[in-house]
Amino acid sequence: MRPTNKPSVLANERFMKSEEAQRLLCYTDKKSFWDFVHAQGVPCVRLNARRILFDRAAVEAWLGRRTIGKGASL
Repeated sequence: MRPTNKPSVLANERFMKSEEAQRLLCYTDKKSFWDFVHAQGVPCVRLNARRILFDRAAVEAWLGRRTIGKGASL
């Protein structure tokens, strides 16, 4: 099967690839990002040993639960 340039059905409005989640969480270093994901329990979907997607709504809800202070939200 030939690879295509079409975006994956899964990586659409609902799901983010790791690069997009990394930008959302303000990480520039991949290793630090993955250390943070594993240590803090950032919600993600593991499709196989090398493929992980992030549900946008789940990550935003997770961030909202970690928000400190009055009126702070995403």
